[in-house]
Amino acid sequence: MWTGDLSAAWYRSIAEWAVGLPGAVHHLALLGTQGLLVLLGLLPLVLFARTRDLRALVPVVAGVAGWFLSQAAKGLFRQERPCAATDVAATIAECPPPGDWSFPSSHATAAAAFAIGWALLRRRGTGLVVALAVLVAASRVLIGVHYPHDVLVGFAFGAALATALVRLSALGARRRAGAPGPAQERPRNGRW
Repeated sequence: MWTGDLSAAWYRSIAEWAVGLPGAVHHLALLGTQGLLVLLGLLPLVLFARTRDLRALVPVVAGVAGWFLSQAAKGLFRQERPCAATDVAATIAECPPPGDWSFPSSHATAAAAFAIGWALLRRRGTGLVVALAVLVAASRVLIGVHYPHDVLVGFAFGAALATALVRLSALGARRRAGAPGPAQERPRNGRW
């Protein structure tokens, strides 16, 4: 798969810089790349437990679906991990084995789906949740397992998936409530 000279150069610069960071930052980055994703998935579950509003689960559905869809896409694109495909001597994370493909980033996809789903359903905490998702995505490049374009495309895909699922859930809620959906709307005063 074409990775682009700019994305590969950007990856190389970030990965080489990151290896020189203190060991505490390495541990924090490795913990954050997984832990923040789990936190993003738990927030809607906590909201659901408090409100019993099923729509609170839409970000969870989007995140899980995004993870599995991006995993399927990796099998189609079969892009080698940058830690294996470039001349970078070392990375923070151990390079995944051959066959564990890079494009798109499942972490970035799921993080964006969780965060954008949350943002579209609940305004409170949106800035923090989106910032956490960006940190998850950026950490994947920082620890050396993804090119920048892997996380950018994954993030965009997760955001689009969450947006679609939130809109579908809103349409379903309107139909269950008996309110007219877009296909059922009637013109007012003979006009649209």
